[in-house]
Amino acid sequence: MSNDLRAWFPKLDSQNHRITSDETPRYNCVAWAANDSSRWWDHVPGYYWPDGLPRDESVEAYVGLFRKLGFELCDDSEPEPGFEKIAVYGKAGRFSHVARLLESGNWTSKLGTLEDIEHDDLDSLTEDLDNSYGQPLVFLRRAKAQP
Repeated sequence: MSNDLRAWFPKLDSQNHRITSDETPRYNCVAWAANDSSRWWDHVPGYYWPDGLPRDESVEAYVGLFRKLGFELCDDSEPEPGFEKIAVYGKAGRFSHVARLLESGNWTSKLGTLEDIEHDDLDSLTEDLDNSYGQPLVFLRRAKAQP
C-alpha cells in the first residue's frame, strides 16, 4: 500500500482495499464516477463542468451534476439489480468525494491525483481528521444501460 494512502486514509489497510491503477492527475473521482477517465471534472473554472449547472462546492451542486447524468436519489448504498449506484461524500456542507458501486458489491474511488482503488466499504475513506473525505451523505442510482 502506498504510504500516501495510509496517511490520508488511516482506515485503509492491506485487507480492505486494492489499488487498481497508477497515480494520475488526468482525472478525478467525479470523472471516475461518471465513467470518464479522460479529464478532470470540477466546479472550479478551468476544469470540465457540464453546462447549466452552478459552479460551487456544495454537496447539492454535485448531486445536481449527477442528476443531470441521469441519476436519481435513493435511500441507501445497497446493490440493486438493474441499477448502478454512487455515494456522494461531504464535509461541513461541502462536496469532498464520490465513489461508485461495483457489480461485486465493493466500491471504486479515484483518490485525487493518487491511485484508483477498489474498497470493501464506504467507511474505509472516512475519518474525523481534517484530511479525510468526511461522510457519505447522499446516495444516487440510475438504470444500467441495456446491452
